[in-house]
Amino acid sequence: MPIRLATVFVAIAVLLALTSTSDARAADPAAAETLSLADGKVTLTTPTGWVKKEPKFRGIALYEFAVPKAEGDAVEGRVTVGQAGGDIEANQQRWLGQFVQPDGSKTADRAKRSEKEVAGAKVRMLDVSGTYVAPPFSGGGKFPDYRMLAAIVVTPKHGSWYVRLYGPEKTVAQQVENINKMIDGLKIPAE
Repeated sequence: MPIRLATVFVAIAVLLALTSTSDARAADPAAAETLSLADGKVTLTTPTGWVKKEPKFRGIALYEFAVPKAEGDAVEGRVTVGQAGGDIEANQQRWLGQFVQPDGSKTADRAKRSEKEVAGAKVRMLDVSGTYVAPPFSGGGKFPDYRMLAAIVVTPKHGSWYVRLYGPEKTVAQQVENINKMIDGLKIPAE
């Protein structure tokens, strides 16, 4: 009889812990969140301050967040996370093609690219700014003084994943440390 009672108490404690965790997230939508990719085999943790949103394009993004706008910016930034389909270079070229330069120069010549390894995965980073030309499926429009920080994470066994942060240049500049910390915190448990 005492064993059953102990089991019941443990079950109640677990349920209370789970409830308080989800209640805390509901009470603070800007709390850090662990993102589960590849059925939990790849995880990333968002910084505090990003507010989870329903992805506008569910088939493209698994997760979406609003990033607080910088002082003087009219809109907040946007972060999307999802599986990267296709060739890495093709994805980067598509993202580069979403920007034009006010002086007519080539966006690719002004963009910064870097590569690093995190948790056994190769990470290709792209930092691009200029006038953002939104794709027609998202409503279109041209947005001057925008910036995008994008990472494609190529895991050895669990596919490729992307993280894209874009918005007004000042807003994105305030998030550089956060996006780098998120990518550097990538976890891929050993199998």
